[in-house]
Amino acid sequence: MNELIIGLLGGGVVVQLAQTLLTLRQNRRAIASTALGAEVTALETAIKILQDNLAQTTSYYQEEIGRLRRQIAHLEGVISEMRGEHAVC
Repeated sequence: MNELIIGLLGGGVVVQLAQTLLTLRQNRRAIASTALGAEVTALETAIKILQDNLAQTTSYYQEEIGRLRRQIAHLEGVISEMRGEHAVC
């Protein structure tokens, strides 16, 4: 009787252990896959934010360059007028 109980428990333990090992391997793969997916999503989000920041910064500097060019043109006009007035005197 003891041998029968030990045999049943032993066989069940071996089967349960095998199932646990197989499930553990599949669970690790699923966890790794999910983690990788989350990392990819985080990287895509970071790339999108960086692209948006670059576009905003580029736009700002283009506007600033335009403003400075207009100011330079105005100052060149003032210089030209002053030279003309100075030549008349």
